[in-house]
Amino acid sequence: MKSSIKHIGIGAGSGLITAITVFILLTALLNSTQSPITIVSQMRKPSGYVEVEVTRNGEIIYHYATHNIIVTIGATWVRNFLSDGTTGATAATDDIAMSDDDTPVIGWTKLPNEITVSGLARKTADSVTKPNATAYWANATWTSPGTYTVDTTGLHHDPTAGSDNNMVAAATIATASLILNDQISIRWLVNVPPG
Repeated sequence: MKSSIKHIGIGAGSGLITAITVFILLTALLNSTQSPITIVSQMRKPSGYVEVEVTRNGEIIYHYATHNIIVTIGATWVRNFLSDGTTGATAATDDIAMSDDDTPVIGWTKLPNEITVSGLARKTADSVTKPNATAYWANATWTSPGTYTVDTTGLHHDPTAGSDNNMVAAATIATASLILNDQISIRWLVNVPPG
């Protein structure tokens, strides 16, 4: 009897038992000369990366890097932009916000407790660079007007502080504690790989 594998998908939390089971299955199939093996890889999803640094008196006192999640309205916005060719055509996704919220969820449409105080409010990136054909960095730096805690950052296509229904992605970071005149820099890498 011939057998073949058409799809193997192992999730991030599959565990040791699944890994051992798949290893045994693959070993048995590879040792069999009768069975052709076809492995279909999963599609790559758009990915992103966030870096946050806090500088105090000219020295970096905090650095954190993490991946983000694309929220549902962000995925819808990308879909509409691709299908309609109009949504967001004049609104770049380069506006960055901060908050003290917990881990983001895909249902968010903005950061629930977005910091809107002058000096730390949402702003358009100071610079946008394109390192390759499928990615861009949006970088912004703020100077803290006082004592604040930052746990989350959001990427938007509207620079209006506190505005809703324009967030594309969000990321949680290790708590950054700011005091007067600290500088906080946030760099969002947005990447939509081909293939």
